[in-house]
Formats: sequence, structure tokens, C-alpha cells
Amino acid sequence: VWNLTFNVVENLRANYAKNKIDAEIEVVAFGPGIQMLKDDAVVANRIRAAMKKGDAKMIACENSMSRFKLTRNVMLDNVTYVDAGVIHIVDRQRQGWAVVRP
Repeated sequence: VWNLTFNVVENLRANYAKNKIDAEIEVVAFGPGIQMLKDDAVVANRIRAAMKKGDAKMIACENSMSRFKLTRNVMLDNVTYVDAGVIHIVDRQRQGWAVVRP
């Protein structure tokens, strides 16, 4: 699922760039998915590359971090933190953002 998530991010970014559309992409990790934003995650290098290129902003749910006993010092650099990932997603939907779930 994690690799599929970043395939979707890369496809979105490539299509938007080709069509000269400026778009913000956020990946919100919550529940068990919070593990992908750990510094030692299997997909950590792919996430670092996506963040470095500016493909997407990575957002970590602090509720999920707490549930899995994760602290910010074990997470990737440049991750943005929100209290509750699901609230962030609902707020974005209310603002007109589209939600895609791989």
C-alpha cells in the first residue's frame, strides 16, 4: 500500500506538471499507516525523495503516533504533524480538496 501511495503521488504530480496545473498534494498517515513516516521505514528513502522534489507534503497523525508509542525523534525530517489525521482530512474535504485512498 505504501508503494502504491507513492505511485499515485508520482502519477498525479507528473500529470499536473504535463498540463501545467499547480496542485498541492498531501499524504496523511494515520492508524497503522503512520509507520511509513518513521525514519527507518521500508519506504523512507522514497518518501524523502518525494519530499525533496516537492511532490507531496507528508502529514503525521499524532493520535496514531501516540497509539503506536512513536515520538517525533523516530520520524522522518520535514514531516508536518496534526493532532488527528482524520480531522485534517475532513477539514480538507470541507475546503474542497479531493481525497484519494489507494
